[in-house]
Amino acid sequence: MATFLQSVKVLADGKFFSDPVLNENVLTIDISDDQFIAITTVYIPQELGQHIHYLLTNVQFDGHGIETCRKIIYAQDDDSQQAIYDYILALQADRWAA
Repeated sequence: MATFLQSVKVLADGKFFSDPVLNENVLTIDISDDQFIAITTVYIPQELGQHIHYLLTNVQFDGHGIETCRKIIYAQDDDSQQAIYDYILALQADRWAA
């Protein structure tokens, strides 16, 4: 069964500046040469085991090397995970519309 990060990688493959890279529990996607997304698995300890959340961060660099965070999505459940999918699809649409 594919993990959430694997499914996001498949969604983004071949659609951006370069193919996404999944390294253990971090997925990075280069949107352009000055913008990237990182989605990280966050393990929240609980009394019985752990709960898995996901954190999306969209970062853009300006011409002076300064990073600006454009968007953060903290996915705690299926609805907020869908928000990550929707955000990536919107970025794809913007990229190919230009």
